[in-house]
Order: sequence, then C-alpha cells, then structure tokens
Amino acid sequence: VRAFQRWPIKSASTYNAAAVLWNVTARNLAMPAVDVVAQLVDAGGVVTVVKLMTCKLPPSGMRAAKYAMVALSNAMSKGVEYAVCKRVEHAVRVAGLKCDLYSKLVALLDTWADETDAHAQLNGIMPVMGVLWGLASHGKSALHLGSQPGCFHSLLRLMSSDDVELRYQAAGVLCNLVNFRENSDRFEAVGGVDVLKRLKDDNTVPPSGAGDEELEVPEDDRSIAYFVGIALDTVDYW
Repeated sequence: VRAFQRWPIKSASTYNAAAVLWNVTARNLAMPAVDVVAQLVDAGGVVTVVKLMTCKLPPSGMRAAKYAMVALSNAMSKGVEYAVCKRVEHAVRVAGLKCDLYSKLVALLDTWADETDAHAQLNGIMPVMGVLWGLASHGKSALHLGSQPGCFHSLLRLMSSDDVELRYQAAGVLCNLVNFRENSDRFEAVGGVDVLKRLKDDNTVPPSGAGDEELEVPEDDRSIAYFVGIALDTVDYW
C-alpha cells in the first residue's frame, strides 16, 4: 500500500496495483479481507483509491478506476468487520469531500450507463453501484449522497430497468439512503414512493443474491421486493 501511494496516479504501476487491491479485498481469497482492508486504511491507501476514482484518467486507466471502486465496495461489504467498515467510510469521506467524490459517483450513473466490460463486476455502472451501496450504509456518507442533484432520479430510473441486477442494486442503495429523514423527504419529493409501490411484488432474486444461499439467507430476503418493502416502511415511518 505504501508503494501504491508513492507512484503517480496516472501510471501503469498504479493501475496494476488497483487490480491487485481488487483481488486481495475479495471475499473468496484465502487471505482474510478484513486484514487487508485494515492495512489499507492504516497505511493511508484509501486516499489513493479515491483519487483513482475521481481524477480524469486516460483510456488506459479507466479500468483501474473500476478496480478501485470494486476494491472499495469489497472494503465496506458485509464480509468485513463493521468497525473496520466505519473506518473505511470515514477515510473515504475525508478524502472524497476534497475531490467532489459524491457528485462524481452520481454523475457516473449516467456517464457509464453504456460502458461494457467482459467481467460482470466491471460492466457498465456495476462498480459505481457497489461503492454507492457501501457508502449509503453509513450515516454521513448517506447524507452526502442523498443531497446530490439527480441522485434519487438516477436510482429511480434504474429501478425501472429491465436489468434485474440493476434493479436489485438500486433497491439496496435506496433502502439504505432513506434510513435518514432528510433523504426520505428528498425521495418522496421526486415521486419515489409511487415507483416503489409498483415494485413491491417483484420477488426476483438476481444472480448476485444467489450466493447468499450459502449463508442460509431465505430467498425472500434476497429479492428486490425485500428491499422495496423495507424502504416503503421506512419512508412511511418518517
């Protein structure tokens, strides 16, 4: 990680290091992801990851930005200890507020909509959705995201997508965002409740939810309707 910080952002070494971070933070490796993530935070590597996600890169570096996003979403996933996730979110927020991270992530929901990649995790806006889900799970970042112009409009557009995976990811992000009253009010103001009501019976389980079978998560708790129901109940509570 220290070497990762020393290399110029726009260099092949940094791009390759981003790919390594993606791999070592993945849950399916022998090395526990939580150990790698803690080291990433302790060594200050989150700042470099955020820079990769926000700076203007040449075409040769675009995949590195996606690697950085997936590594960051891994670092805030449910496979990582909650206390460590909070430290990651704090580091991302401190670095991200200096380089307009939150608005840039929301903008990428449109900019990368037609991007293609052979790897499912890097295809289209999937890297962005992973980061949004992680950040939306934590208070201060959730509020920063919800305050961005177009955030809820973009997520609601995705909720109407023919792509099951995108609907599922958008539902998960929205479910976390509306946990906060300010976000819930913004969501209602753009007609979000009407969209969710149309999807409350969508019991589709996307490919990414299938892996939860190993964790003995009931199928109903892995569906789009599950997140939609929670979001509707939360908005109603507020």
